[in-house]
This record gives sequence, C-alpha cells and structure tokens, in this order.
Amino acid sequence: MPRKKKQHGGPRTPGPGKTLGRPPSDLSKVAVSFRLAPDVAAWLKSRPNQGEAIEAVVRRSKAFREWRKQP
Repeated sequence: MPRKKKQHGGPRTPGPGKTLGRPPSDLSKVAVSFRLAPDVAAWLKSRPNQGEAIEAVVRRSKAFREWRKQP
C-alpha cells in the first residue's frame, strides 16, 4: 500500500499585500459545462477541435453580434 506523503507547513497563504501566483488574464478562456442534444454531440465529436467549433458557431450568430455591439 502506498504511503501518503505528509505535507509540511500547511497550505500556501499570501502575506499582507501579497497574492499567490500570476493573476488570470482578461483574455484567458473560461471552462463551462452544458448539455447538448445527442445529434449535436455526435457532430461535435467528429470535429478535430470541439471548442473552436462551438466558438465559431456562436461568434457567427446574429444574437452574439448584436450582444457584442451593446455599450
């Protein structure tokens, strides 16, 4: 049975006025989860890059373009 390593010092916490790690970029992508109809899911599985396929369809939609124009 493998032994669990003991963590020394506890979790990392930033000091006063400090942060841990680099802040996320405003342009970084966000992971989302949603349900799709079986035929749409089958089509997506046939695509080489599912994320790019979804993004291309959404960006071409009229609703997205109108939303983006809003101030």
